Amino acid sequence: MTTEFPPPTPAAWTWVDADPAGEPLPMLLLAHPAGLGMAELAVRLGLAAAEAPVAELGELLTVCPGAGVTLGLGAAELPVPAHPQWTRLLLVRRHAALIVGLDPLPRTADLPDVDRYLTAALADRRLLFGHAYGAHAQRRATPLPRGGTTRRFCGS
Repeated sequence: MTTEFPPPTPAAWTWVDADPAGEPLPMLLLAHPAGLGMAELAVRLGLAAAEAPVAELGELLTVCPGAGVTLGLGAAELPVPAHPQWTRLLLVRRHAALIVGLDPLPRTADLPDVDRYLTAALADRRLLFGHAYGAHAQRRATPLPRGGTTRRFCGS
């Protein structure tokens, strides 16, 4: 799958919330400042509406030691602004809730703004959900064009 993001690329926000069992779960929201391309991205990923079973998206998150986390979407890599605690939780849980917002959200939005956005977008059915799995970069396998796999390293 190759995903090209319309300029500017989607913005990303991370935080920790509780899953239905009350356990901490890393959360990742993607939204575009102008709302561009997010519906297409959600369709490509196979995301689900809030009332549907959560879509299992596969290993999309790469943890690069000392360099942070990236979200891989085909040929595109999106840096994920993640606190070290969020990253550690991702590695323990092995997945994060990936949420794509279909409405615009400014890059400058802080967490209270994001909370209001999520509340309004959920009520309007403008959020789509999935589980994105994560791994250390050196453990992530990348398909080669002629078959087989190679190890994915940070910066490659």
